[in-house]
Amino acid sequence: MGETVEIDKIDLLKILDVLKVNEDFHRNRDLMNGSIHLAKEVRFSPITSETISAKERLEKLLKND
Repeated sequence: MGETVEIDKIDLLKILDVLKVNEDFHRNRDLMNGSIHLAKEVRFSPITSETISAKERLEKLLKND
């Protein structure tokens, strides 16, 4: 632990693209599921929430670059 690893920015941007697509998929799935069950309020699943959080962290890291 504590080891530094160099990562090219292009690799981080590719990861960000995957997180965005994953977020869209899971967010839409949760919204459709809520519609099927006539939910008044849709609560996102843990995988959706974790994906959104990871995407936001990565965006913040890239913004500070």
